[in-house]
Amino acid sequence: MAITIVTSDKIVSGGRWTNSATSVKQSVSIATGDPVMPPIDLGYTNGTGTAQCDLWYCKRRTLAANTTESLDLRGGLTDPEGNAINFAHVKRVVISILEPDGTKSLRVGPQNVTNAAQLWFGGTGATAYETVKTFLYKDEPFTGWATTAGSADLLPVFNPSLTDAVTYGIWVLGTST
Repeated sequence: MAITIVTSDKIVSGGRWTNSATSVKQSVSIATGDPVMPPIDLGYTNGTGTAQCDLWYCKRRTLAANTTESLDLRGGLTDPEGNAINFAHVKRVVISILEPDGTKSLRVGPQNVTNAAQLWFGGTGATAYETVKTFLYKDEPFTGWATTAGSADLLPVFNPSLTDAVTYGIWVLGTST
């Protein structure tokens, strides 16, 4: 199979500060590599070593209210061509909620789910999760976070809303070894 994976990232943020009483204004656009922010090179190349990945999962999903879905990192996901993916190590997870409005949220992490992967959460108990209201970006380009088939390979995502579904995008990069 001749699949090549290359990523490139640049983080950009901007804003405007205004004092209406004094008419003092300041606008700023900050990007990694600008004088204010040190450069961040988060790109990946194809492979299984440092700053490399050979597996890619990217999909938009909708999660019903008060529902948990557990993404199987060792066999339940597919790449863009429909091939089964088996992440031995996860190196990046990006989750973004479609049309965030302050009421939508997701809880991402083990949450005491049987066979959940620990990843960056520091444990697998009920309080081992992060609440996502806009987006989540986790990156471990060196060794990645290990998964174990059948016992530590699930990434649970829970929608705590009692009434509304949440649509989100998820992108996972990792290695097969």
